[in-house]
Amino acid sequence: MFDGMKTFRKEYKVITERKEQALDITANVTEALRESGIAEGLCVINSLHTSSGVIITDSDIFLNEDMSGILAGIISEKNTYRHNDNDFKKNASAHLKAMVMGLGVTIPISFSKLDLGTYQTVYYLEYDGKREKSFMVKCCGE
Repeated sequence: MFDGMKTFRKEYKVITERKEQALDITANVTEALRESGIAEGLCVINSLHTSSGVIITDSDIFLNEDMSGILAGIISEKNTYRHNDNDFKKNASAHLKAMVMGLGVTIPISFSKLDLGTYQTVYYLEYDGKREKSFMVKCCGE
């Protein structure tokens, strides 16, 4: 594709136990980077759905629960959303939460490792779960 640059793509399937759930996917991302053989470059982690996302935050899972509570106060499932008039899943709140939190992140790669800080953890955030979804890891570099 690009002269001198390698790319590697790996897709992971997930099914959450709850409708809204945060999954630590740092090990998956590290595995994909190892398989890529890339030592210097960038790693992009992206949800492949519009009702889930990927973030980097502290390793304390309770922060994700706190954020879930904040989002529920801002984007209530009980609100009237026009999207729900056109979609049988009635999941507008899930799409809106994903829009606010973001669908993906990019992490630098140095010396074959993700440039993450001490407590930084990569999480897949599900807002409309209990069904199969996926996220993608794409590593680019040398």
